[in-house]
Amino acid sequence: MAQELITVSNTDFLSELSKAVPDGSCMWVNKFHGNPNGDDAKWSGMVYTPTDHTRSMCDQWAEFNTYFSVASVKTDDDGMYKRRKSTFTRMLALVVDDVDLNSLLSPPSWVLETSPGNTQAGYFLDENDPDCANEVLCSSVVKSMTMRGFIGGDVSGNNSVRYVRLPVGTNQKPRVTGHYRHKLLHWNPEIRLTLAEACSAVGMDLSSVSNASKIATQSLASTSGLMSGSQDEKLASAVEAVLDGQFHEPLNIIAASLISTGAHPASVTNMLRGLMNAYQGDKDERWLSRYKDIPRSVKTAEEKYKPKQSQTIDYSTGEILPDVIKEPIFEHVGSSLDEIKEIDWVIDRYVERDAISMVYGPSGVGKSFVAISMACCIVTGTPWFGMSVKQGPVFYIAGEGHNGLIRRFKAWEVSNNVSLKTAPLYKTRKAIGILNESESYELKLELNEMIKNYGNPSIIIVDTVARNFGDGDENKTEDMGKFVKELDDIRAQCGCHIQIVHHSGHEGTRARGNSSLRAAVDQEYQVTQSAPSAMLLTNTKMKDAESPADRHFKIKQVEISRDKDDIPINGAYLDVDGDPLDFAVGKSKTGQEIFARDVVKAIKDGWNGYETLGFDLNCTTNQARKIVERCSQDFKILLKEGRSFVVAPEILNDPLTFILNKADELKDEEN
Repeated sequence: MAQELITVSNTDFLSELSKAVPDGSCMWVNKFHGNPNGDDAKWSGMVYTPTDHTRSMCDQWAEFNTYFSVASVKTDDDGMYKRRKSTFTRMLALVVDDVDLNSLLSPPSWVLETSPGNTQAGYFLDENDPDCANEVLCSSVVKSMTMRGFIGGDVSGNNSVRYVRLPVGTNQKPRVTGHYRHKLLHWNPEIRLTLAEACSAVGMDLSSVSNASKIATQSLASTSGLMSGSQDEKLASAVEAVLDGQFHEPLNIIAASLISTGAHPASVTNMLRGLMNAYQGDKDERWLSRYKDIPRSVKTAEEKYKPKQSQTIDYSTGEILPDVIKEPIFEHVGSSLDEIKEIDWVIDRYVERDAISMVYGPSGVGKSFVAISMACCIVTGTPWFGMSVKQGPVFYIAGEGHNGLIRRFKAWEVSNNVSLKTAPLYKTRKAIGILNESESYELKLELNEMIKNYGNPSIIIVDTVARNFGDGDENKTEDMGKFVKELDDIRAQCGCHIQIVHHSGHEGTRARGNSSLRAAVDQEYQVTQSAPSAMLLTNTKMKDAESPADRHFKIKQVEISRDKDDIPINGAYLDVDGDPLDFAVGKSKTGQEIFARDVVKAIKDGWNGYETLGFDLNCTTNQARKIVERCSQDFKILLKEGRSFVVAPEILNDPLTFILNKADELKDEEN
């Protein structure tokens, strides 16, 4: 089989996978940083629906461990999508791990190298094959593959909806050579087999894979006294496999299953030895090697699946050894230094994804205008007053002034000349009592449905805390703690930023209510009145980054419609107060911020190259290149003409020209 590297995006792969997804079902994907075998591995995942946002999101996961479920799923009894056997709807692919590709009896749909020398081969399944919709049958197939060593075991019992790796991603299991980027070695999506054909391709007979050894199960049950429920099913298949001469993975599964139910490690060791002795085949070197390895297998099972104890056991004899600390409290910092990633900004320097922010101020100062402007910029991909944004859906939990809110959205649309008509911007019809169990439950159900239809939001805005708090007291630590927990649950469910709009206290220097709210947020912004219809936005908390500079804004009016008497109807919107280019785009050699206005002023009379620009801005030539890239690509204030750059005409044709000339005059006077 050719080992030529092939490029297929995650979204292209998932598009092929989706062809077999039945109506009312969804695919499931997952990504996270870190060791997949570590205690902090995040296996929860999320629903995948083929929207523009989720496509863009999945194609930016190259640096993560990336996975998809081999089956589509439906909602559970609570109306929530979950990756469970109980929500299984259809097997989409049959995948084998780390096997000799030459042993496959039919060419696979794809082959993925997931680590040096280890490959994963998969078969897309026929969308019309009724066997693929039979969860019991599919579960039996996957268990049989586990017994044959084609895939790893899943003690959770979710093998029919198990995870396998996406084509684009990074295997972050610790290894001397570092993390390993996936390599797609073979791609033939036209190959689509029935479940029976896919089983035959890996050397299995579909008609016989679900036959378990009931006699062996009863024998083990009488020995252990621990058999019940789904454990019975797992152990039956594992015992049958051992008696059939398959030792390694089945013994690991039995050990893990029994240890997780509370069986004593020494008893499990003896039980596995008895099972190995019951094997009727040749007890050759392979058998002896696995027999000697049983204590290690049991020890590994206890470390992973048994609650931590203060006792250490000799797994060969069952002897309890003196108390020791089994797991170190401290870890070496150096082992985590390579995992540091840049902050994922939704709005550059202001709003971080997977975080909570608060915008607070007194009534009538304009704090909601800040939230509205951020929402509209994010949902349309419009830079927020010079700061680049990552476009995505926006859900707005509005507590009051719904008619006025629509006018403000319209005013933003008119003033920015950017349409919101088809943008994925959604607001609630009423306030949501987040502390009220029934309302919170309904909100989460609808968010789940919104994610299914439109993808994960980039930001959810709660405006205001008071109107959406519910039956509780903002001043009580317990109630505020519950409120924050609900926000954290929503943030985790939606994988987005949560921004809350809140009132300031009587003294005006901090947000109203219990101080635990401020302690919980990652970014905090205070809005104060600086003049009539003017405000100052000040960052008062920035958890993991440098605080952005203060911003001056003003509230402006614009005609948004006319009434039946042809009288103008106005709406209000947020605009910058002062120089619209008063935002930082880089730093000088001395660490001072370089503003967009400095760049425009430096090249408005002609382009003289990066070196000259670096001299004018007191920065390096390389930094000058990065600044020009930001100003042209992110903010569109510079245009590229051949090998030169010019200031965009719309920048020079507004009052900014006067501001720039005035700045030149003042500088000349100073000189």
